[in-house]
Amino acid sequence: MFTGLIQTLGTVVNVVQQPGGGALLTICLPEVWPDLTLGESMAVNGVCLTVIDIDVRDGRRITFELMVETLKRTTFLMMSAGTVVNVERALSVGDRLGGHILSGHVDEVATVIDKNPVQGATLFTFRATKARLSEIIPQGSVAIDGISLTVVETGDDFFTVSILPYTLAHTNLAYREIGDGVHLETDMFGKMVRLYVEAYLTRR
Repeated sequence: MFTGLIQTLGTVVNVVQQPGGGALLTICLPEVWPDLTLGESMAVNGVCLTVIDIDVRDGRRITFELMVETLKRTTFLMMSAGTVVNVERALSVGDRLGGHILSGHVDEVATVIDKNPVQGATLFTFRATKARLSEIIPQGSVAIDGISLTVVETGDDFFTVSILPYTLAHTNLAYREIGDGVHLETDMFGKMVRLYVEAYLTRR
């Protein structure tokens, strides 16, 4: 589980496709995390991944294995060396929940369709499917590339979030442009509500 507060920015070293259809993703952190261990869960751009290798020569380099299903639901295969990614380690019992509860299971790839400075912040507009938009409400929570954000407005095929200068400077949103794909995870409580409502309406 994660909380959507980005701890650091990493850079992609490479994404190497494997014969079985999956891929290996290697990123480089700005500094070594001495207590990082093999098998640990980390969120990279909001996707829960397992550490399978820590470079013994350079402890900042970490490798993850990507399954075929992960590749289908994410933008990892579109990433090249130098791509900046958000990184968050899994929650420990007793940690502050500064954002909202995230599973690290991406629902779909949304698209940046607009970004504008508004009253000292940056207003991002994203296009998403109707299925995902049914789980998003104004003032509710949503995760973009693993960042816990508050929804400003929703429409038939879009939603908006307002990004503070601090968040922009400390996440990969500073590098996002119109047309870019981003990992979208909607609020799990919204998903539960939709599931129960749909089940109730089906029984009527």
